Amino acid sequence: EELSRRTFQYFLDHADPETGLVLDRARATGEAHPPGHPSHGVASSAATGFGLTALCVGGARGWVTRAEAVRRSLLALRFFAGRASQERGWFLHWMDARTGERRWRSEYSSIDTTLLLGGVLAARRCYGDEPEVARLATQIYERVDFPWMLARSADLFSHAWRAQ
Repeated sequence: EELSRRTFQYFLDHADPETGLVLDRARATGEAHPPGHPSHGVASSAATGFGLTALCVGGARGWVTRAEAVRRSLLALRFFAGRASQERGWFLHWMDARTGERRWRSEYSSIDTTLLLGGVLAARRCYGDEPEVARLATQIYERVDFPWMLARSADLFSHAWRAQ
């Protein structure tokens, strides 16, 4: 129970208060990396997807109120629906947590977007009775052009896409 609670706390502590983007990594002490460190302020679409799912778990366990879980979910959903850089619905792997700008020459990642979509769909399932949650989650999911990310063989997904 303690491990579950601490894991949930990571997603509360390391989500940007404006974008909802979750840091990709932090120190073993639980602190964010300091300014100047290469990982300072770097979020990922995958970590944000896990954060959306964590909000559902935390809400169900009473670690956060439903209203707070919905509020935090909406931050991320609004960001990905309207502000996040995307290519045919596929999102960047790494972004600046505060601005959403591309970091580390990041690719548009099939893996990280899929993990994000897991969280988006979890939020829609948990809080879909909230009209804005349902609308944004559906918009994000339906924008993804799955066939476009297929490899040339057309039976496997490509790992990623990067503009030249």
